[in-house]
Amino acid sequence: PDSVIYNSVIVALCKSRYVNDALQVFYQMENKGFIPSLVTYNSLIRHLCKSGRRSEATGLLFHMITKKIDPKVITFNGLIHASVKQGNVLEAKELYKEMIRRSIDPDIRIYNSLINGLCMQSRLDEAKKTLNFMVTKGCLPNVVTYNTLIKGFCKSNNVHDGIQFLCEMAREGIYGDTFTYNTLIHGFCQAGKFNVAQKVMRHMSESCVPRDIITFNILLDFLCDTGEIEKALEIFRLMATKGCSPNVVTFNTLIDGCCRGKRVEEGVELLREMSRRGLVTDTVTYNTLIHGFCRTGDLTAAHDLFSEMTSHGVCPDIVTRGILLRGLCDNGKLEKALKMFKVMRESNIDMDTAVYNIIIHGMCKAGKLEEAWNLFTNLLLSDLQPDVKTYNMMIRFSALGRAEKLYAEMLRRGIVPDTITYNSMIHGLCKQNKLAEARKVFDSMDNKSCSTFNTLINGYCKARRVDDGMDLFCEMYRRGIVANVITYTTLIHGFRQVGDFKIALDIFQEMVSNGVRSSSITFRDILPELCSKKELRKAVAMLVDLQKSVVVCPQRM
Repeated sequence: PDSVIYNSVIVALCKSRYVNDALQVFYQMENKGFIPSLVTYNSLIRHLCKSGRRSEATGLLFHMITKKIDPKVITFNGLIHASVKQGNVLEAKELYKEMIRRSIDPDIRIYNSLINGLCMQSRLDEAKKTLNFMVTKGCLPNVVTYNTLIKGFCKSNNVHDGIQFLCEMAREGIYGDTFTYNTLIHGFCQAGKFNVAQKVMRHMSESCVPRDIITFNILLDFLCDTGEIEKALEIFRLMATKGCSPNVVTFNTLIDGCCRGKRVEEGVELLREMSRRGLVTDTVTYNTLIHGFCRTGDLTAAHDLFSEMTSHGVCPDIVTRGILLRGLCDNGKLEKALKMFKVMRESNIDMDTAVYNIIIHGMCKAGKLEEAWNLFTNLLLSDLQPDVKTYNMMIRFSALGRAEKLYAEMLRRGIVPDTITYNSMIHGLCKQNKLAEARKVFDSMDNKSCSTFNTLINGYCKARRVDDGMDLFCEMYRRGIVANVITYTTLIHGFRQVGDFKIALDIFQEMVSNGVRSSSITFRDILPELCSKKELRKAVAMLVDLQKSVVVCPQRM
């Protein structure tokens, strides 16, 4: 065979996705002294990139250069696109520089790929500079260029810059498409600006850009997330008048919204409508409804749906079973949960740590601490590993000695403690009056929350070390952590307990001036003292405040 036949065979094999066979023919061709054509190289490079073999494709580029075959813009297109797709923007830029060195003018696809890569890495200023640079080089942006920029800016919460690009498109005579508007609508919804999203949608209609199912799903998702179920259902009904048929995502979104709003029966009606429309329900649909019924305590309805799910050929997953187990535990049906858990283990159903966590938590809440410990030990011996949630539960419900061992063990296993872990340890140590150890745990934390400060402040105040508690309060202020009603209530009670009512009253007045709503516990600490000191005007003023707005403060730890 001559070089024409070899080249034709290689190109044909690439088109049929037989890339390895194409490479074999390519090497055979070279061994016989034939020179592959530019088309052959381009075909191999393009299809290697499509197969995710970018490194081989790049190697082939430099191989052709050594053979004195000059690459063209199409040669670089696939390579730069593949580099960006794999997140390697640096290599994409190096390939771009190689083009410039060879006096090859990049085309719109090259620039679009580079802008996409920069946007993916939130390098938005560089992306804008690339846009401006390409224009100076006479390469005019198209709708794909602007869509890429709008998506990048919206994902980085710069949705107003996204709108500016839409205006720029209009000035340049480039018309936005459905993707353009969907991206902006989603961006404004993510920013909590639904009214602006609606304006963009109206502009979309005025510009004769068709809405699609994604447009409506974006709006429904936002409304369901914010609890605006009625508005979501209105838009759902509007879809039919706009000739847009809902899909499984639409129904799943609405069902989730109904369940979160404790309107589970309406969610079931939507499930029935899905069936009437011939849409195939999936695991997500049933899981959402089962979870909804479990949250409202209707376990019978939850189990009925579980049975319906299996009878309709929808396979329950570990999440489904986890939802049912949690529902049983949360509704005081631990024994039934344990039976179900036992059946799952005996049926060799693939378990995960989350399922063990549900049962361990149920046992701990029911006071079955030794049984929980045994199950925790089983988890350690299994192929699964406990996570931070497992340790948090065991630490919270264990005596201090065992909790300290668990804490040390999780550190040995490389499990990073979270705020709940630290708070539990600090609380447990404070209860045993081990304040120095509690302070060590506190100091070992990188990021301290208000709840962590509150836990240690409470420990100090209970030990009558109110000055240490006050020092922590000042540290909160220095760190920019806003004190809440629990912080103030704890300190007020602490200073009152040691007989320093003046400071207690000062703290109360600071709380009021900072706009923190008082709790009933705060009033119980302050009012009797005011009355005993015959400061009746202040007491009456406090009672008026009490009637206006009082938060129920959790009982002190």
